[in-house]
Amino acid sequence: MGSDIKIFVNIDGIPIAKSGSCQFWPILGKIAWVKRSKPFIIGVYWGPKKPIDVNIYLADFVEEATLLEVTGFEYCLIIVFVTIVAFICDRPALSFILCIKGHTGYFSCLKCVTAGVSYRPNVNKRNSILIVFPELNAPLRTDASFRFRENPQHHLPGSSLPLLRLKTDMISSFPLDYMHLVLLGVFKRLLTIWTGY
Repeated sequence: MGSDIKIFVNIDGIPIAKSGSCQFWPILGKIAWVKRSKPFIIGVYWGPKKPIDVNIYLADFVEEATLLEVTGFEYCLIIVFVTIVAFICDRPALSFILCIKGHTGYFSCLKCVTAGVSYRPNVNKRNSILIVFPELNAPLRTDASFRFRENPQHHLPGSSLPLLRLKTDMISSFPLDYMHLVLLGVFKRLLTIWTGY
């Protein structure tokens, strides 16, 4: 007889000091849908900047997660299987671990295959180019379309994605980043427009 544990995984970069260049890139886990579940450390990278190679950074994690998904572990004579239900990351970390274009790319939408368009809201500012997504009914991405790279412009060229070895759905298991999309994206822009700063 077996049992399942479902977990959330978080990956993000953390600068150690404001003046230094060293960073931690922890991989954290939390048992899903259990109120009193505390986050636990799965792995930690430390270095002068973010990890250069996502394959090296995620190698041990993917190997162990695959083993826990397929064979599980024994606890009190019960085989327990571990399933990752979501990767909860900010957009820069998500782009890194999924080997996809960043949020300013033309094909950067995580959920659909819309193509972005350049827009310059203020012609007096050279660096004020935005990427907007005017299409509202674009075809949605699927786990299969992501795995087979049906939209190659969405993926970084020449990249190999270690997370493809997991059973995790490559679209629905990666929620959108509210902080960067709304608070630091749209709302920040609205405040700039309203106040002129």
